[in-house]
Amino acid sequence: MKILCSSVISMSVMLATQASAQTATNSAGTSDEIIVTAQKRSQNIQDVPISITAIQAEALSERDIQSLSDLTTSLPGIKFAEFSGSGNIAIRGIGTTIVSGTGEGSVAVHVDGVYLAQTQALTMIQSDIGRVEVLRGPQSTLYGRNSTGGVINFISAMPTSTLEGEVGLLYGNYDRKQAQGYISGALSDKVRIRVSGQYQDREGWTRNTITGQKLEGLESYGGRIAIDADLTEGWNVQLRASHSVENFGGPVYDSYDPNFPVLPAPLSEYDPRKVASNVIYDSTKKLSVVSLRNQWDLGSANLVSTTGVTDYSAAGVFDGIGSAISVPLDRKQTNRAISQELNLSGKTDALDWIIGLYFYTEKIAQDSKTGLASLGLPDNSLLQSARKTSYSAFTDLTYHVSDQVRIYGGARVLREKLRQNLQVQSGAALSCSGANEQNYRDTAVTGRVGAQYDVSSDVMVYGQYSRGYKPGGFSSSKCDNLYVNETIDAVEGGVKSALPRNLGTLNAAVFYYKYKNLQLEQASVAGIPYVNAPRAHVFGAEMQALVSVSPTTKIDVSATYLDAKYDEFLNQDPLLGVAAGVSLRGVALNNAPKFSTTVGLEQKIRLTSDTGLKLRGEFIYSSKYNIREFNKPYTIQDGYVMLNAFATFDFADRRYSLNFFGKNLTNRTLLAGALGFGGALGSFQPPRTYGTEFTVRF
Repeated sequence: MKILCSSVISMSVMLATQASAQTATNSAGTSDEIIVTAQKRSQNIQDVPISITAIQAEALSERDIQSLSDLTTSLPGIKFAEFSGSGNIAIRGIGTTIVSGTGEGSVAVHVDGVYLAQTQALTMIQSDIGRVEVLRGPQSTLYGRNSTGGVINFISAMPTSTLEGEVGLLYGNYDRKQAQGYISGALSDKVRIRVSGQYQDREGWTRNTITGQKLEGLESYGGRIAIDADLTEGWNVQLRASHSVENFGGPVYDSYDPNFPVLPAPLSEYDPRKVASNVIYDSTKKLSVVSLRNQWDLGSANLVSTTGVTDYSAAGVFDGIGSAISVPLDRKQTNRAISQELNLSGKTDALDWIIGLYFYTEKIAQDSKTGLASLGLPDNSLLQSARKTSYSAFTDLTYHVSDQVRIYGGARVLREKLRQNLQVQSGAALSCSGANEQNYRDTAVTGRVGAQYDVSSDVMVYGQYSRGYKPGGFSSSKCDNLYVNETIDAVEGGVKSALPRNLGTLNAAVFYYKYKNLQLEQASVAGIPYVNAPRAHVFGAEMQALVSVSPTTKIDVSATYLDAKYDEFLNQDPLLGVAAGVSLRGVALNNAPKFSTTVGLEQKIRLTSDTGLKLRGEFIYSSKYNIREFNKPYTIQDGYVMLNAFATFDFADRRYSLNFFGKNLTNRTLLAGALGFGGALGSFQPPRTYGTEFTVRF
């Protein structure tokens, strides 16, 4: 494996060095520079010494990318799945198995600079997005909470100074109907505004054979307003506010393995697209996100204040086992959070610097009831109220040793607090009382140190060490379940390069992670406890290439290899058929396929002077991977091939366009999550979808 990783880097450096000998272009290797703000300042993506992928608004629209599920499907090394109504993300094998629908992930998601802690909200549609940035590996200085796996930044589209707008109408299979649009322009010489909205309605792809209800259908609507104002010389304000609502039939659990069923047939349906339940599923999610960014140009420095507010609520009725002898769940949850960041940055001839302060507080309330009467057991109820608070101070510095050599490093000091009241009741028996307050406090220091070297104007190599951190706490559904913080020590080396004759870019990286106390959830008859896996490791390599074969033909290739395993872990899950004390040493981490790749081919065809056709095909391959941390056949997703296809016809100089899309054309049924209830219960990712959208721009 070490020889393979060394070969990837050596090949990239060799090709890149050949490129620099033949041409002198900008650091992006192409006239189409991609500017990102991953390090909280505008930079060419090829100059950033971390592994990062950026997807622009045009690609998001043409490929019908409207959620994290759509986004991560075509990105190797990244897995996203929805389970228990929550979004579970893993980057390079680093993620958190969430089966309760609560808790926080190990990949931090931000919307316009505002941290989104609610994992259930991660499944909701983000509309009118200008760019998405995916940062791989622990982000330990500039980002604070829960970024041991990486960071995903959603940046909304900016208002324009000239009047423009767009309206799109979409129709697809499962009777999907969607309308979306925006209008943007200037209110004055100093104020610009953009207003967007979206509505979608589609049927579900899972059928309840008892009630006839089509499950996993969706009705959603929402909008976003963006205002940019130049209040005075050197003072700019950006306001972003969005609200979205989803009504859906779910979440859906299915007894999918006849060799390990929850209930025997005909009480259970083993077809992943069928359930047999007496329950009428009905759930709603609502999410509001407000971001207020003030930026002051102080001459020798730049001061930025980012204030964020998120308000999430969910309510739903669904069947906990999806079988004819039903276990109805009635769940309500609210999360309200406020965050504030201040950072001051500047640069001299030799030093780029940033210092900052961050504050975050979140109030959580949960009320759920589980009906177990059909199984001859007393009903369960749960009441939770909690407040999380986080304080941190950080700095990140880049010192220019010479025109070619830079060393960089930074540190972040964090203080975490949790105060929780939890009441779990089974029938008349109160197993833990909210009068007994649970408190958790922790202090940690994270950081990074590294160096980057410009081999030429087209080639940059880098190496760094970083430490990531995720706080511990208490389970939100099981009494007295304390789990400790998790940490990750990461070493990464990479190369970013331009190809000859302005043909594109070739980037590669190798990395090694040493994980301590990885946090995982598991289901039990007494609640959803957290457990810590004492030791684990990840060793891997990845490569990303974009090649312009001709002015009209592009090929992009991304590939990731992972050796991600538990090194020390004694675990159990009787409800999944795993006895106490089983050693999981050598078992692959969850959502960590050994090899995954995406190959995209894009062809532009000019039909007339003002009409054109763009064709794109995607080949996606993933080897098998674990959904849960057990080597059971019903917790493993087999390897698969997936095909996507897109076609965009533009006419009247792009004033009108007609877009066709087809995703998961091979119609693979992919396991999204699994838990036990005396048998295996799972949920599944979407089947084949396709449709067309007509867009008018003005």
